[in-house]
Amino acid sequence: MDQFRIALMKGPDARAGKLREKLVQQIGTLSFLVSLDMEAYAGHRLFRCSRIGEDKWSAAERKRVRRELARAVARFILEDEEDALLKQIFAREYRYKTESDLEKLLAYCRLPGESGEEPARRKTQAIRLFKELADAIEDCLQTHGIVNVEGVMEFRLAGYRKELKETADYAVDEYLMDKQYQEFIALLKYFVLVQQVKIPSVHVLHRGGSEFELLDDKMEALEPVRSEGISYETLEKELNFEDLIVSSLITMAPERIYIHTGFPEAQVIRTIRQIFEDRVILCDSIAK
Repeated sequence: MDQFRIALMKGPDARAGKLREKLVQQIGTLSFLVSLDMEAYAGHRLFRCSRIGEDKWSAAERKRVRRELARAVARFILEDEEDALLKQIFAREYRYKTESDLEKLLAYCRLPGESGEEPARRKTQAIRLFKELADAIEDCLQTHGIVNVEGVMEFRLAGYRKELKETADYAVDEYLMDKQYQEFIALLKYFVLVQQVKIPSVHVLHRGGSEFELLDDKMEALEPVRSEGISYETLEKELNFEDLIVSSLITMAPERIYIHTGFPEAQVIRTIRQIFEDRVILCDSIAK
């Protein structure tokens, strides 16, 4: 009887269920019928994909079955196993083991695809990676007639594991920088909290980018000033603020800050709101 076998080390039933679901989906695209059976053993699950009946597959049919099975396993690795593989790297290489840290790190792994790269480029990379995995798995099936999912991930996908390591390195760097940023924000919030209020209000006019103007409560221009007690060089190094805006606001110590901007999600605007919290009032329009 013609067949291919796929072994998965025993784990949660849901894990085997996800692999089976993808195998069924992929072999469902075939123009001829095959059977898929799962056998449970003490240490692993074994999926058998067989031809129905006594006849053998033709060479073309074997190739089609092998290709669809390889695609199913590649999808399973990318869609269902990748987070677990990244967590292993975080734990082994960086000693991050708490669920809270791991979830934050995984979030950073997804950031480049959401904001740092063009969608077309990200899609091209995903297609390339999927093809590399599927080709390696198909080659294993062609040579041995069986593929062990854990084994192929460990020994046949060196390029993929290298990319995962690079992704994990990036995530850890971003995570540590963000922790430092949040610690410094907390320091500035405390500094603002213990200050005495010096003036009633400041209007911050933000016309986009690094174009800012500061006005007092009479809507007259204010000159930016450097912070006392916290050097601007430190602010610039830690937070890369636009010009002297944040430094000036800390020094002026206003009771209220009115921000007039069409770009409320700009980094400097978010930072001001983080530091001064309920002192900030966000306005919809740019003051004239």
